[in-house]
Order: sequence, then structure tokens, then C-alpha cells
Amino acid sequence: TYYPPFSTDKHTGLKEVLLKIHQLWQGQPELIDEIATNVTRSITISADDTGVYGTLREDINNLAIHQIRQIFDEDSGGFSVAPKFPRPGLFAFLNKYSLLEKSDQKKKKYSGYTARHMMKATLDAMAAGGIYDHIAGGFHRYSVDDSWQVPHFEKMLYSQAMMVLAYSDFYQIEPDKTYRDIVYQTIEFIMHEMRSPDGLFYSALDADSERADEPGVRAEGAYYLWRESELKKILSAQEFGFVKKYFHVRKDGNIYSDPQQEFTGLNIFYIDEEYRDEKLPEKDVGLIASAKKKLNKQRLRRPRPHLDDKVIVAWNGMMLSALATASYVFDEPKFLSSALQTLVSIKENLYIDNKLYRQFRAGEAGAEATLADYAWLINGLLEVYSMQQDQRWLAWAYELQVKQDELFLDTVSGAYFESVASDISLLFRSKSIYDGALPSAN
Repeated sequence: TYYPPFSTDKHTGLKEVLLKIHQLWQGQPELIDEIATNVTRSITISADDTGVYGTLREDINNLAIHQIRQIFDEDSGGFSVAPKFPRPGLFAFLNKYSLLEKSDQKKKKYSGYTARHMMKATLDAMAAGGIYDHIAGGFHRYSVDDSWQVPHFEKMLYSQAMMVLAYSDFYQIEPDKTYRDIVYQTIEFIMHEMRSPDGLFYSALDADSERADEPGVRAEGAYYLWRESELKKILSAQEFGFVKKYFHVRKDGNIYSDPQQEFTGLNIFYIDEEYRDEKLPEKDVGLIASAKKKLNKQRLRRPRPHLDDKVIVAWNGMMLSALATASYVFDEPKFLSSALQTLVSIKENLYIDNKLYRQFRAGEAGAEATLADYAWLINGLLEVYSMQQDQRWLAWAYELQVKQDELFLDTVSGAYFESVASDISLLFRSKSIYDGALPSAN
């Protein structure tokens, strides 16, 4: 649940909520105590979903595929109704299973959609939809509609890393140039917009920004959306004519999932259905490329979304894996070089006196690392080591794994707590194996 700072006609603000709680506390403190106790009890009960460990069924992969088919959206790809999030945990599993399908003809005897089909449908729909930034690359956080057309415009570092991994992995199954282009454009966006001078990666770009046509007024998607009249002024007649058709631009706007009427008259770029399965002639490819260049130049003049310049180790670990994987799949040494610079910077700035910290900002490391920070950094180290065979990265991964076991391992269940026992600010220590918007660190 999201509360804006102050109340509006459409949303209750956090300040109003807090003032109401304060009022209740002054008049009925016993009621607040009772509610707090009940909420804490409920959350504590649900904080551990690991259960008792046992032996996995031999048909666990086939069972998983069967269950995933049940939630697959055969019309638009993805694995839920709106709001529709990328599911990197499912993507990773389906990509691995797709490789098995490709190599083992027996896998094809199972009825229903194959893993390969579900991945292709989902990745193609996302690549064509508005959740992908067709001007400068990179993915928005999630789609508010079923067909990936209208995003929540925030750009998270972890979204970029997970999608680079998904498209790189699927490229090994189906080497389509579109997937390569998505990977390269997304990495280019990250390098330009979300990377610090010392090679660390920032956390996020806000969804909203100041409107160029209304100084002082902030709006979601203001940086990314276009009026048809703007496009006509910026592009040549030939460029505009094709962009209008290709990206489904409309005079009255092309955003139809708009319950709050925030996007009236505005257009987001998504590929029109007519062109999704069509290979464009070179002339049209050139028109799109030149139009994107002009539009990106114009967009850079707009007020920029706020950059959350906090560095989080877990998300940087994801980027290490993404860069190393893309370097391997596309035989691209510069991606590995970027990963190595990030690794060196993490060790210099966030691993102090043999202690790993979670975040770094304005020259200072802070907050003790969580399970996710250890797990994703270790994973990134192993991916980089697999590419370079440098023993120092393997040794550091081993050192971190020993520390992870010491700080987080629950020897009863065999799973890991998500926080350290010494963190007295926590009401309980959670253990989770659920793969949601991010794969579980377990």
C-alpha cells in the first residue's frame, strides 16, 4: 500500500494517517496496544514460510511446469492479472527447462504450453509493450494493465538486472536479434543513467518528475510521455508518419488504462499489433532509429526523474550476474570489464574490516548486510569467476558463504533467516522461500 505524503482528492496522505493514529493514542491507548499486538502476532506467524525440510519429489519440475501453465496469460504473456510484474524467478526456471525441452524430445510429450512458448510469448510482449522504454532502453517496474502497455514508470536497478538475465538466457534458446538488442540497450541505459563514476550502480529512478509544460507540477510518466503535436514538431514528416503507425500514436492519446484520467492526450510508445510479428525493411528501421535519436535528445532536455543514488549490495550483485552472463552469451568483453570494476569498488567501499555492509551513499557505507546482500554478491562473484577464473573472487565468495552460514543459517529447517540475530530493531526474524518480484535469497 502506498500513501502519498499529503492527502489529495484521490488518496489519503501519510500525514493524515499518522495524525489519526496519534489522536487515537491520546484517547484510547489500550486500543492501539491491542491492534499492535494482534498485527505483530499475525505477521510473526506468517513470517516463516519455509516449513519442515524434506526430499523433493522426482517429478518436481514437471509439477512446476503444470502449475505455471495454470497461471500463464495466453493472450498477453506473463503469469498474473494486472498489475502485472515481471517474475524473474519463474523466468529463470522456464529458461532452464526450455533448454531441457530443446535437448530432450521426451519433454515434448507433455500436453499444453511448453516452457519455451511461455517464455517467448512473455518476453516478446514485454519487449513490444510500454513497460520497455523504446527511446533509451531499460524496463519500468511493472505494468498496470494486462498487456504490458501502461507501466508504473519507476525504473529499478533490480528490474534491469533481472531482465538482462532473462533475455540473455532465452537468447541461448532462440537467438533472435531482438533479444540481443534489448540486452544491449538496457545495459547502455544502466551505464548512462544508473552508474556511479567508481562503477557502483544506483538504486532507482522515480516514476514522476516535473512536467516540462507546467513548471512546478509533478506527474507520473511526465519524462516519458508525448503529445502527438510534440512529435510532429520534433520529427520529419516521414519519421512522424511511420512512428505514428509503428508506436500506435493517437491525437487523443493511446493510454486506455487510465482510471484516474492522469494521461489524457498523452502517448506512450508501444509497438502496434500490426508490426509485432513483422520484420521491418531497412528503410523503416532507419526511420525508427533516427526518430529515437531525436526524441531522446529532446527528452534529455526535460526535467529528470529523481535518482535514488543509494547503492545496495544485493542489487549490485544482481548486476554482476547480469553483466557476466551477457558477456558470455554475446561474447562481449566490455560487459565483463564493467562487472570487474563493480566488484573492486564493492570490496573497497562496502567490505570494511571483513564486514559486509548493505548500502553506500555519499562516501559512507551503512547498515549491516542482509541475507539478500550476501546471497546475490556470492552469486555475482561465482558468475564472474566462471568467466575469468580469477581465484581471488572464488576465495572471497567462499569467505562470504562461511559468514552467511554463521549469521543467517537456521540449522533446524536448513533455510536462512533474512536478517541477523543482533538486529534489535526487528520484532522477528523472517525466513522466506517465495519468489515474487525478486527471487527469494533462500
